[in-house]
Amino acid sequence: MLFYWIIFLLLAWLAFCCKDRKKAFIVSFAILILMGATRGSTVGNDMRGGYSDEFRYIHADPSTWGKSMYQFEVGFSWLMGNFKDYVSDDRMLFFHCLFLVTFFMRYYPVKWYSRNGAVTLFFMYGLAYYFSMYNTMRQELAFSVICMFLPFVLERKRYLLFAVLTLISAFLFHKSQAMLLLLIPMAAFVDSKAFTARNLIIALALSSVLGLTLTGKVMSLLESYAYLFEGGNTHYAAYMTYTDSIGEFSVLTPILHTLFCMYVVYLHRHSRSVFLLCYVSGVILLNLLTPISWIFQRIAYTFMYFSIFVYAYLWSGIPRPVERKVFRWAVLVFTVILFARRLLADGGEDVVPYVSCFFE
Repeated sequence: MLFYWIIFLLLAWLAFCCKDRKKAFIVSFAILILMGATRGSTVGNDMRGGYSDEFRYIHADPSTWGKSMYQFEVGFSWLMGNFKDYVSDDRMLFFHCLFLVTFFMRYYPVKWYSRNGAVTLFFMYGLAYYFSMYNTMRQELAFSVICMFLPFVLERKRYLLFAVLTLISAFLFHKSQAMLLLLIPMAAFVDSKAFTARNLIIALALSSVLGLTLTGKVMSLLESYAYLFEGGNTHYAAYMTYTDSIGEFSVLTPILHTLFCMYVVYLHRHSRSVFLLCYVSGVILLNLLTPISWIFQRIAYTFMYFSIFVYAYLWSGIPRPVERKVFRWAVLVFTVILFARRLLADGGEDVVPYVSCFFE
């Protein structure tokens, strides 16, 4: 755990103390990509479990796919099978290369849309979105691929092209990422009166109340749509009909996220941002879905991930000096709390302790 805190402080120094922003961004990126691409076989649930078992049996021949992990999408199975047959049968090399590709694709959206790349990477790490790439590798690969298409929806307004590319990527690597189609209405109507700061704050408050009081109703609605996730793609269909999981979640985490998101929306009241809408949507999904099953955090975090761009913007973009100073202290405290909770809640199950593949 100490190792992660050392990296936390190092990234903080690069983000907030280094005057050369470009150099700070490159060094921060290099640190994070090196950590993930050289982690040991015990760092990350995916590598320790079914992914390794699947790699043992899989080959380029489709008849060998799904011996252990039947829910693998066809694109991911194809990557794994062909890598084993034509590149290397070393499973750790496959996982390390997969991380390299996944994380390298994050470089470009940060470069394109972040006000300060090093600050954005600090929040990616500190808010624990980085660790998702250790534990949900297929979903994170799909997300990285789709993020490469962001210019189509945010700048060029080529919504149909973005939709097609998103659906193809989701079908190949992780169907849950089809949820990113919501970026289209967000980008198209970001300036709508419906998305005023006041309305967003009300929506956040309502979602928090509904998530805590109407879980059963939400569950019944989800059961009606569970069939969309069936067919050997993900476990989400089972989670959407597994009523025994109701109540197995932490009340504190959604409330903490909701209150801080409302604060951020207020600070962002003078401008509109698709990334802010994504962040708000993610927290709303967190409130409504995590009371049903913890697994739905993965869907919520897909949208909450974009908060790292919002925080980086507000870090230097808040016009009033006092508000800006208060926000900086608040977001740092918020980040430290969430980072500590992530590591303490781990219990040595996935990312703790960090072990390098060179010292296993």
